[in-house]
Amino acid sequence: MHILRWLSERNEWTINLDREIRQRPELRPSVSQVVDRGHLADFLLNNPELGELLHFDERTHVLAVEDPKFFFFIKNLSWPKFAERVGYLNIGYTTKYDFAMSFSGADREVALRITNALIEREFAVFYDQNEQARILAANLEEYLAPIYQSEASFVICLLSDSYPERVWARFESKQFKSRFGAESVVPIWFTSSPPGAFDAAAAVGSYHLRESGDVKEQIDYLADLLKEKLADFRLLPKLEPGEFRCRQCHLVQNVSQLAEGRISLCLECSERWKVE
Repeated sequence: MHILRWLSERNEWTINLDREIRQRPELRPSVSQVVDRGHLADFLLNNPELGELLHFDERTHVLAVEDPKFFFFIKNLSWPKFAERVGYLNIGYTTKYDFAMSFSGADREVALRITNALIEREFAVFYDQNEQARILAANLEEYLAPIYQSEASFVICLLSDSYPERVWARFESKQFKSRFGAESVVPIWFTSSPPGAFDAAAAVGSYHLRESGDVKEQIDYLADLLKEKLADFRLLPKLEPGEFRCRQCHLVQNVSQLAEGRISLCLECSERWKVE
């Protein structure tokens, strides 16, 4: 949807997607993988009715409109209304990533498999080894902190028994700890994880990975659940960083009004709940 909107904003019938992505770095994780991994080319190839309207050069990454009527259509389209009709009220996504992975080094293989499963479903995922060029020479704490605090819609944390013991895992968990109450942290438990290894995670819905079972099948199922979770999230009016939506009164409020120890419940509703 972003790509079509960019095309509609140009006076020419063509856009260079590499240039458009450079001008919008906040959308780079989600859009670049659609281009670089061949999803756009495959989509046009598998949908010949659209292939007649648009041409994409995989070598130069130039997208061109082939039909003047289609160009007139997208130039005069109300994008907010169009997004709502196709099920996306939250077209102006405020997060850089859909998901951010948090894990200990011992669980890197599982983290990579989850990352790849999500990327195959065309999501923007923060996975440290995919960001090495940008991380190089950067202050790691300053680079990582915003990602786990607010730049990812959801944080996926792999809670094996080694998670609390690793320095960077502890650092990352401090950044997203407050987000448990906003329903934006997805804990993944291993069968070998000791109870209470990560107290805040015990109170929220989580996914249990059976190491003795078919890991690929479980990860594919998890990725489909996360896809559904993100789709539901995008149907909601967008939240600005530092805001949450109370699950009781449904009002958008500042996180300072989040009741301690409650999941997406404001202070006022929490007090009312105690009385009742």
